[in-house]
Amino acid sequence: GKLSDQLDAQVTKLKNSEGESAATLRKIEESLAKTSKQISQLAEEIDLIEGSKQALGAVGEVIETSVDKAVDANKQYKFTERAANVAKKAVDKSKQPKE
Repeated sequence: GKLSDQLDAQVTKLKNSEGESAATLRKIEESLAKTSKQISQLAEEIDLIEGSKQALGAVGEVIETSVDKAVDANKQYKFTERAANVAKKAVDKSKQPKE
């Protein structure tokens, strides 16, 4: 609107002038540019962190599902019980005197 145009005109006029006010305005613009850049970088880092969290969450879910399936399979097929029996037999066999 009109007010914005008038402010832009005054800022441009001030930038083109010499003196302390022009120098102050340039410093403010530089500070705003640096701040904007830092905010953008921070936003990118936050996006990266959030993306990483989501990826880790998905990996965690896959691992949890895999562990659950392994537990279910072990209950059904008694893998650990079978392995223990095989190990026990091997130990017992090694304790027997050799002929």
